[in-house]
Amino acid sequence: MNKLIKKIFNNPWIIAVFAPLITAGISSVWISKKQNINIKESLLIIYEFIKNIFNHKVSIWNIILFIMLLFILQYIIVFIYRKNKSKSFCKYPGWYYNFNTMNYKEWIFKWNYQIYANTYDIQSLRPICTCECELVRKTRIENTYYNRHILFCPNCHKIYESPDKDTIEELKRLISYNIDKHYTS
Repeated sequence: MNKLIKKIFNNPWIIAVFAPLITAGISSVWISKKQNINIKESLLIIYEFIKNIFNHKVSIWNIILFIMLLFILQYIIVFIYRKNKSKSFCKYPGWYYNFNTMNYKEWIFKWNYQIYANTYDIQSLRPICTCECELVRKTRIENTYYNRHILFCPNCHKIYESPDKDTIEELKRLISYNIDKHYTS
């Protein structure tokens, strides 16, 4: 029974139809008490008003014209929405797959994107080797110890300095600038 009541009150059609009727009933009772009018008379006036609306004779052409205007309005709204949506995002489909590596200072960086509701977020920004292998962060290679982290390529055994936080932040800003300038409208 409780689920049935929730289902009824969560139905948008029932809410759209009964909410104005309930509001009109409550407001009529409130106004009738405030102006010293009989509640039965005020409810009778509302009933007569609703009955006159339903008894009003409407030609079929008026109904067809009204439905056609609704469809035209719907198509106009959808057209404007799609036009604005395509302008606000990007010119090229799959742009985020095409621009995911960049040379910056002495490193080559690679990243992924996370797309949220028409915006992008740069994820997993990391330096890679010239052979395109992922680098490993180490403080020791065989018998050689380093006083700070270095980046080591397991494929070609090249060693790179690890970029600092400022370099990473600069690169994120540069990537965002390039995306906004070249890939979005």
